[in-house]
Amino acid sequence: MQFATLEDLGPTEDIVEIVHPSKGVLKIKLLLISTEEIEDIRKKHKWPRRKPSGTRINPQTRQAEPFFDEESYREDMNEAYTGFMYKIIAHSMLEPRVDGDDDDDRVVKLQRALGGWALPQLVKIVNEKYGISPEEVEATAENLQIPI
Repeated sequence: MQFATLEDLGPTEDIVEIVHPSKGVLKIKLLLISTEEIEDIRKKHKWPRRKPSGTRINPQTRQAEPFFDEESYREDMNEAYTGFMYKIIAHSMLEPRVDGDDDDDRVVKLQRALGGWALPQLVKIVNEKYGISPEEVEATAENLQIPI
């Protein structure tokens, strides 16, 4: 099949399968959203800010300097990345449809309906489809931050 224009392709949909621990396979129809839509979700999503955990006295200068708890920040970023991916999933799902006032509301409903067994599988699938790595998201999120 040949396409004369990009519009001939129409919206790109995909059916993915996730495995329920006891009930077999669940088929989910996703609309593959545009880069612009992903960027819009990314910009609206709340990302942790890197902020000082406290201060330490520098032995050479005898001045108080901020220090950062990198482990805590990394945990916050992992949690934010997961929430970001859940928003992309909720935004993309066509069947079963997740209704809600906004992406946050849809995520809450999605978590209630699919819980811990399906969402990790969907995150992995959507990550593969869009090529969104935690490292890329962290770099972009840090670029969106206002310096302290």
